[in-house]
Amino acid sequence: MADHSACFLKQHRPEIIQKTRNPIGLADALCAEDCVGNEMYEKIRKEKLEANQMREIYKCLTLTKHFERTYDWLKENEPDLLEELENKDPEAAAPQRKRSRSNTNQTVDETDNNHTGFPDLNVISTYAKLEKWVSEAKNSQKR
Repeated sequence: MADHSACFLKQHRPEIIQKTRNPIGLADALCAEDCVGNEMYEKIRKEKLEANQMREIYKCLTLTKHFERTYDWLKENEPDLLEELENKDPEAAAPQRKRSRSNTNQTVDETDNNHTGFPDLNVISTYAKLEKWVSEAKNSQKR
């Protein structure tokens, strides 16, 4: 759990900074558990923007205990944010993107098997890929 919470908070730092709605509540909890000193707590409270308050909190996260307490607080008080970030797993998404790129190597004959003659728009996600598909379609029609 300790390694998980530290890795998770480091990996999703930008999203957590931008989307945490009550950083002062988190600072209160960390201060109560001696994870944040009084001077740092006052510095956090002086920040006007929530994102800046979270940046200051991240500066305090130096020990495993700090990461665990922060993760637990987020889990309890920001469950939607944590669920969103946990479901957004870049390692799980990578193979899917790789498969999609390999699908762009389909010939026009293969795309004709879908009875529309049009490419899968989930595969052709950029203008360059669309141009490639059109040029391949023109070349196969000449054959």
